Amino acid sequence: MSAAAEQLSKALEAPKLDEGKVLAQADQVMALERDIKRVHLALLIRIRNVLSDSQRAKLAELRAKHEH
Repeated sequence: MSAAAEQLSKALEAPKLDEGKVLAQADQVMALERDIKRVHLALLIRIRNVLSDSQRAKLAELRAKHEH
């Protein structure tokens, strides 16, 4: 993903922008970001599903302490 983001950054530095090329590169970066977020969410769901009720309660307690 960093390579795709770097290509986008370089494309945006050009004196005259090729709209189609820049938008295509932006689409690629956004698609990669979406895929990463989807994988993270799937991982969170799987982790939550293997936790027992008491483990989920402890996790909620720890999160509440962390937020304050």
